[in-house]
Amino acid sequence: MDRVSILEFQRNVSHWLRKATEGPVEIIGQGKPSAYLLSEQMFRQLWGRRPDSRRSEDGLGEGQSRTPSLPQAANDPRHDLAGVLSGERLAIAHLVTLELELFGSSISQAFIFGSIVEGNVWTGPGVDLVVIGEFDVFDLCEAIARLELALGREINLNIYTPTEWDALSDHSFVINILNGRRIMLIEP
Repeated sequence: MDRVSILEFQRNVSHWLRKATEGPVEIIGQGKPSAYLLSEQMFRQLWGRRPDSRRSEDGLGEGQSRTPSLPQAANDPRHDLAGVLSGERLAIAHLVTLELELFGSSISQAFIFGSIVEGNVWTGPGVDLVVIGEFDVFDLCEAIARLELALGREINLNIYTPTEWDALSDHSFVINILNGRRIMLIEP
């Protein structure tokens, strides 16, 4: 099995997609396996059905949810893993999580909200992302630039310190986000 660091994977996504047609690719983040990249054929062999053979009424489920592993998501009724749209959402959430986990405890909370979470993946929206913590903003912007290249879409970044986020708790923008659907990437 081929192994690749998350950074190398992001630098050369097309190469690793081709390698996945030969066999699974293990993606390493923070020194341990974080994800596996499989060809469509191998995915079908493992799951025994086409990815679009099962649909769920509620998509990602109520409120917020942590990005699951593929087996967890497949068995969790809150996630429509088999749906094309949810598969895209899951992939986006997973790649963003892998990149943000490189910041360790300096990020106290992160989540995706907005149109992608609501299911409008194909209309070309950016990824609405909130990141809360104490970190080097320039390092985060470099990570976001890598993600934009890997995902092929813009990331609408909302950065807050924990103090700033708490101070905005009664602001209508924050209330709307907190009352809407979110994909939790890093939980408080």
